[in-house]
Amino acid sequence: MTRKSKAFVRNLSSIGKPPGSLPESLQNDQDLTVLVNNISYDQNNYTKNILSDQQQLIEKLESIKNGSNFSVEWIDIETLKDLHLVKTIGETLEIHPLILEDITHTHQRPKFEDWDNYIYLVVRMIYLNSSEEIIQEQVSFILGANFLISFQEFDGDVFNVIRKRLESNKGRVRRMGADYLMYSLLDAIADNYFLVIDSINEKLILLEEQINSENSLSAMKELQNLKQEALLIRRYALPFKEMTTLIMKEESNLLQAETVVFFKDLQDHLIQILDSLDILREICLSMFETYRSVMNNKMNEIMKVLTVFSAIFMPITFIVGVYGMNFKYMPELESHLGYPIVWLIMVVVVAVMLLAFKKNKWL
Repeated sequence: MTRKSKAFVRNLSSIGKPPGSLPESLQNDQDLTVLVNNISYDQNNYTKNILSDQQQLIEKLESIKNGSNFSVEWIDIETLKDLHLVKTIGETLEIHPLILEDITHTHQRPKFEDWDNYIYLVVRMIYLNSSEEIIQEQVSFILGANFLISFQEFDGDVFNVIRKRLESNKGRVRRMGADYLMYSLLDAIADNYFLVIDSINEKLILLEEQINSENSLSAMKELQNLKQEALLIRRYALPFKEMTTLIMKEESNLLQAETVVFFKDLQDHLIQILDSLDILREICLSMFETYRSVMNNKMNEIMKVLTVFSAIFMPITFIVGVYGMNFKYMPELESHLGYPIVWLIMVVVVAVMLLAFKKNKWL
């Protein structure tokens, strides 16, 4: 799985720092452009802009804070790179430093926090790129009364279906609030978990055929990688499901009752994802057992052939050993037919033993 080194290890640069401390810098790739998309909409109106500089962003945040904007504002920050941008959002909207720390340290477990004036939520987005590689990154959301801010680690996501739905005014998303927009984005993330799981399952089917036909070590390494990917997805999906449970239990004025109902459907999807991952784990274990069984059977066949050859050469070795003792008074040594007779005896012994093995189905 690509971009997974942060999944298990906390950023060492944060060790020893006080809570709420931000990193000194974010991504090292200076060629990576920070893209801030802004979609403003209500039931009858829709606009889409790119906030190309900090001043435009500050003006938009001030309008959100003052309530002088559309019914819903979605600010989507792709490529989490500009630390000053994150600080600007935090200072303008009065976001707690602990939240900013969680946004910038991209190793968080999926979680949900209600801070009265806003809700902070973080999940892991997993999807397939154009090369069918699995990409995973952290996505953080800050939900307000009439706005939603999303922070992505890298460019590329699974939200195009929601963007198209907003633009074409299909479904109920334009009629609902920012909380429903957040639900829609979370649902899109969960749907792509299914696509990744299907991809792993297809690879397992091909690997099963390869293991049964070739028993190659490379296939076993690939199987181990797929198993680790499935376990990692489960590591993100389980707290994702637990988070939906908390959302449904939360009594927040930022979550409308009609929106909370939809989180039950999202929870059902995540339960299906966890069930599918459990099945994948069982399939991987079964394939490991199949591989070991095939290898053991193959080794048994090899040992059986070697045992047969050993059994055949035992009487031949005995005959040769007897006549190789070189005693002076061995009568067969003086016979002109001694050598061909010994060869004839050895050939007959081998033939009789091979027939016996064949009759007993040992060959």
